[in-house]
Amino acid sequence: MSQRELSRLQAAQRVLDRSMSVAEAASTLGLSTRQVKRLTRRLRSEGAASFASPRRSRPPNNALDPSTRARVLALAQAAYVGFGPTFLAEKLAERDELAISRKTLRQWFIAAQLHRPRRRRHQPRPLRERRARVGELIQADGSPHHRFKERRGVCTPLLYVDDATTTILGGLFAEHETSDAYSELFERAFSEHGLPIALYTDKHSIFRINNLDSTVDDDTHVKRALRELNVELICANSPQEKDRLERANRSLQDRLVKELRLANFSTIAAASAFLPQFLVAYNRRFAIAPREAIDTHRPATASVLAAILTKRYQRVLASELTFQIHDNIIAQLILRHCIDYERACASPSICRVRAFPKYSTTSIASSRASLAPDNALARSSGARNSMQPLIAALQRPRARRIPHPQRTPGALDSIQFASLGSASTGDISELLDEDITALR
Repeated sequence: MSQRELSRLQAAQRVLDRSMSVAEAASTLGLSTRQVKRLTRRLRSEGAASFASPRRSRPPNNALDPSTRARVLALAQAAYVGFGPTFLAEKLAERDELAISRKTLRQWFIAAQLHRPRRRRHQPRPLRERRARVGELIQADGSPHHRFKERRGVCTPLLYVDDATTTILGGLFAEHETSDAYSELFERAFSEHGLPIALYTDKHSIFRINNLDSTVDDDTHVKRALRELNVELICANSPQEKDRLERANRSLQDRLVKELRLANFSTIAAASAFLPQFLVAYNRRFAIAPREAIDTHRPATASVLAAILTKRYQRVLASELTFQIHDNIIAQLILRHCIDYERACASPSICRVRAFPKYSTTSIASSRASLAPDNALARSSGARNSMQPLIAALQRPRARRIPHPQRTPGALDSIQFASLGSASTGDISELLDEDITALR
């Protein structure tokens, strides 16, 4: 018997014993006098046991069927192993058409020892205030993790998160955090949403030169590209400063891993194709509205982004009009009407090179006996005639070189050709070799 029922029994007994009036009992119990009279009549006719609720020890009217509970607990230990109560409630409603609340699942899990309740930790400091407008600040980072569990090794999803709304505006899977992966991520996001005002990242060497003793004055490839696009780069001093992004990474380490397991994806290509669909559902669930309904993104054309978000190198041309990148010798086919050297240097043999991924390869084999035709060179009427002296010079037998101990064998067995097309501008030339352009 509960304390409330016991208090009513004692008050009704005192009314029957004439030690308390009906009005006093009604005032003590917070009931009307008519209700007190009903209680006294029940005690006189049915006894003290009638004050206990008749529904005690009975299942409630809204209780779920025991078979449903057994089915859910079986799913939680098979298909949905490792799912928490909140995420499991969403997936049961989406995939199994079972509408069960998060609190009910939590109670079932605790009773079955499938879930250990966590105590909420006190926030050590207040969170940084969000930016007011969309595109005012973008947080970008990668999080290496076993996304495919035992089906594959570690891979790194790169995220592009808006600070004002926590919306994940873009993402892709990569083997590691590299300049190439971030350039691809930024090119996709900038093309779809526009250029943001500022970009918030960590102090990875992709974004800044961390060696204090370095004598290199140039910026990294990504930092140089962002500067040319007029996007401010801010490097955080700690992970806590990128709080929105770190929270999104923690959510994806839980939700995305389980989604990939349910879909049985085990490759980066399959996960990358699934990622946009997942981000739509994720943003619908977690994104919030900005304080100001203003989009500060600036438009950007695909051609401009493709020209800037690349790797650029400065090399010195040898006497045979060749230069070297990563143990590969490139022969520059010079056309007078489109050459533009770096005039800031005293020597006219210094040129800047930009790698492109979308052009074919023209090369001379180690025997130097043949030259494959090149469509890009054939577009110029005088190109093939101007190539002949250079080709003849390269086909002449040369003394055998002693290989450098740090170069891989066969690294100098072929010479790749790069031509300057008539569409080139400034001091940039286009490489036609796929191996070199893969450096992008």
